[in-house]
Amino acid sequence: MEKSDYFNIGRNYLLSFENITESMIDAHLNAWKQQTLTSLPEVFKGILNHVKNRRGMAASIGCLERIEHILFDYDHVKVMENFSDWKEIFKAIEEDDYTPPGKMDIRIGKNLWVVYCKAIYSTCEFLTLFKSFDDFTTFIESFWTSEFTKLSLPLLLSEKIYGLGFSLACDFIKENISPEFLKPDTHIREIAKGLEITSSNDDFIVYRDVEEYCKGIDKLPYEVDKLFWLIGSGDFYLFNVEIKSDKNKYLNLVNTMKGQEEVAQ
Repeated sequence: MEKSDYFNIGRNYLLSFENITESMIDAHLNAWKQQTLTSLPEVFKGILNHVKNRRGMAASIGCLERIEHILFDYDHVKVMENFSDWKEIFKAIEEDDYTPPGKMDIRIGKNLWVVYCKAIYSTCEFLTLFKSFDDFTTFIESFWTSEFTKLSLPLLLSEKIYGLGFSLACDFIKENISPEFLKPDTHIREIAKGLEITSSNDDFIVYRDVEEYCKGIDKLPYEVDKLFWLIGSGDFYLFNVEIKSDKNKYLNLVNTMKGQEEVAQ
């Protein structure tokens, strides 16, 4: 069995669900074509949306739009002018009319709102490095000189922005900047291990191994990421459709087909 068959078997597995069509799969695999960052406020908002994409945080933070006014519609300069640190942002949200779904406790370092407010302030500090969106674009393009420098970008973002981390930094880049990236999350890691594309649990190594697989089958990392993620999650979010997908069934299907080929030979 060729490694490219894993991708095709994955598509066919998803199509085995009666309410899933080719066009639905393609819409998710090609969503990168709608990437439309055009301003620093959009970068600010995009980063914050990805920071809260970690386990449990989205449910605790709630709808980001409810605190847009506190963030001056994602104007990082005004945020820095009005708040001297993350604690002041925390208190402004705590005293606002908005009652978030998650508990706010500034005394607890691991409180998700503490983490999020630190992320907000560090994002503003990071964005002050750029005088304009063109400056930000030039900064991004400076990492595109080789495969080695490209991976320096998520590593730098994960260092500069509190709570982002390598995996979420990759996710931000993948969804907003370049389809040449993938997010080494739980679904991708477990499927890649099941297919023996990788043997590692380390996000960086999983990223490199899956990226190498993508090159070998001539697919964008974004496409492979989305296909594996759809298999793992069953969430066709662009159509508000969820299926009872099971990545273990997919992996068993691949292994069964491998076994049948070996017998036939």
